[in-house]
Amino acid sequence: MNDKLQGRIVQPDKYGGAQNITDIGFWCEKLQDVFGWKVALDFTLAELQAIYQAGSQILSYVNGITGGKSTAWMNKYLGGTRFVHGEFPRTHHSFVTGTTVRVTPAWQGGNWTHIVHELGHVYDDNSGGFFWAAIFGGGNADRLQKAIGGHPAGVRFYNGTAGVPVAYRWPQGSYGNVATAEYFAEVFMYAIYNPGQVPGPLDSKRQRYVVDILQGFIAKEASDLHL
Repeated sequence: MNDKLQGRIVQPDKYGGAQNITDIGFWCEKLQDVFGWKVALDFTLAELQAIYQAGSQILSYVNGITGGKSTAWMNKYLGGTRFVHGEFPRTHHSFVTGTTVRVTPAWQGGNWTHIVHELGHVYDDNSGGFFWAAIFGGGNADRLQKAIGGHPAGVRFYNGTAGVPVAYRWPQGSYGNVATAEYFAEVFMYAIYNPGQVPGPLDSKRQRYVVDILQGFIAKEASDLHL
C-alpha cells in the first residue's frame, strides 16, 4: 500500500480490547491515529466513542466494497475531518463546513449514525470540484440525484426534492427530502446502517439501486487511487 496514503490512518485493531478505557485524551488520540480526525477537547466520552464507532462502521463498509482499500479511500475522502460543537442558527442542527463537522451539543453522544450522516456531507464536499459541494453542488450528491433522474440546482442544502422521481424519494416528511445534500447524506448513512430503508427499486443483485450507485462511486474512487 502507498505509505503516503496510509500515513494518517491505521487499522482499528491496534486498539483491540480498549473499548472500556475512559480517558478522554486516549480517545482523542485514537481518533487521530485511526481516522486522521481531530476532535475538540470538550467532547464527552460517550461522544468520542460514538464518533469512533461511526468511523469503524464506515471503514468496514468501504473495505467490503473496495477489496481492502478502505484505508486509502478514507484518507482521501474523510481524512483530516475536524469535530467541534456547534449548531446551525435557528434550526439547532449539526452541520458541515468543508471538513469541519459542527455537532449540536444536544446530540451528547447519541446514535453513531448521526455522525455518519454528517460525514456524508464531508464526503460530498471532498468528491466535488471545489470545497463547498454540499452548498453549491458539483459533488457526489449531484451525481447521485442525476443518476436517478433528479435535477439538482440552487443551494444544495435547501433545494427540496430537486426533481427526484417519486419512486426514489424518502417517505413524506423525511429529512432526506429537504435537499440534494441531505438526500445524499441519508443515503450514505442508511447504506451503512440499514440499506433496506434506502428508497427506490431493487437492482439485479437484489439491493437498492441507489445503494448500488453509491457503491459504484466508492469503488471507482478507490480504484483511481492506483494502489
